[in-house]
Order: sequence, then C-alpha cells, then structure tokens
Amino acid sequence: LKWDWNDASKLRFGKYQAKLLLIYDDGTRDIPIEGMVSFWVVPWRIIFGFIGILLLVFFLGRFSSRIRIFGKKEN
Repeated sequence: LKWDWNDASKLRFGKYQAKLLLIYDDGTRDIPIEGMVSFWVVPWRIIFGFIGILLLVFFLGRFSSRIRIFGKKEN
C-alpha cells in the first residue's frame, strides 16, 4: 500500500449535483433537454478501514483485559 499525499486534494466527500443541457436537432428545429441529478460521494474504503481499526483496538483491549482478570491467581 502506497499513499500519494499529492493526490489528497482529489479526495471528495459530500453531496454533489450534475446538471445537463442537451440540444439536438429533430429535423425542423433545435430541441433542448435539461436534467439534474444529485448524488453523494462517500470514500467508503477509508471509512470502513477506520471503523475496522477502531473495532480491532476495541476487541484487543477487551481480550487483554480478560486475560489479566482470569490470569490472576487468588492466594
């Protein structure tokens, strides 16, 4: 895995809109068509990776605390 931090500005997150203006000729005149769509861009790999690391740290912490609790011998 290699991170190129020069491309970090290309990382996008949020709601975006795309607008279209299409003009075509039907043989007698120009016909305009307009359209708009909105969509969300979410960097899911980064989000899932971050959640995975948090879960790993959480479960390792719980596992190590159980080893400490059950590993102690009472006198």
